[in-house]
Amino acid sequence: MQHILAQFRGQIGELNKAHTEMRTVYRRRRRILGDRHPDTLKSRQDLAVLRGQLNDPQGAVFDLIDLLRDRLRIEGTQSIETFRTRRHLAEWIARAGHPETGLAELRYLQADFARFVEDGHPELVQVAAAIAELS
Repeated sequence: MQHILAQFRGQIGELNKAHTEMRTVYRRRRRILGDRHPDTLKSRQDLAVLRGQLNDPQGAVFDLIDLLRDRLRIEGTQSIETFRTRRHLAEWIARAGHPETGLAELRYLQADFARFVEDGHPELVQVAAAIAELS
């Protein structure tokens, strides 16, 4: 519930409070569940996104690169969460001042992801929306 509350705070614009709460959730999950647990990885991802939203897009990119490396090692290339991290990374690359690179990564992700899911999959729809936004 604390994770959901922190996410909600971020969605309504209480970014500093959301970041503080998510950091607390992450630390607790890391201590109790360990670094490799999917919930711990999800908290890391949400922390990276919040970091970007708090006007540190380059920091978000670095955090997401580290997370993607761990997701690939732990969950593999075909995990929905790995694809989601790749989407976030591409979006933050674009926001960090490299829109062409972010767009190229999103297009590559879209083609890669379409091989594993059916048309209309929610994550594939989000990738298409991000491509449209950057195009």
